[in-house]
Amino acid sequence: MTPEKAPFDDFPGFFKQFDQQFTNRLSINSYKDFFPGCYAYHWHNHWKDAEYENSYFGIFEKNFDDLLNITSNYQQTADVLAL
Repeated sequence: MTPEKAPFDDFPGFFKQFDQQFTNRLSINSYKDFFPGCYAYHWHNHWKDAEYENSYFGIFEKNFDDLLNITSNYQQTADVLAL
C-alpha cells in the first residue's frame, strides 16, 4: 500500500493519539473504513502502551463495543470520575 493510502506509517500509529502532526488523514470513522478487505494485527509485549479514545484503536474499540453492546473503558472511567 502506498504511504498516501495507508492510515499510518508503522504499527505504533494504530495506538497514537490524533493531533496536529498525526491526523486521521483518510477520515476513518469505523473499522469498516480502515481496510476494505481483510486486516489482522497482533502485537507482543505492549501491555503498558497507552490507549487513546482519539486514535485508530479508540475508533475500533468503540465500534466493537457498540456491536457487542459493551460499555467502553472510556465511558466507565468517565462514570467513575463523575461520582
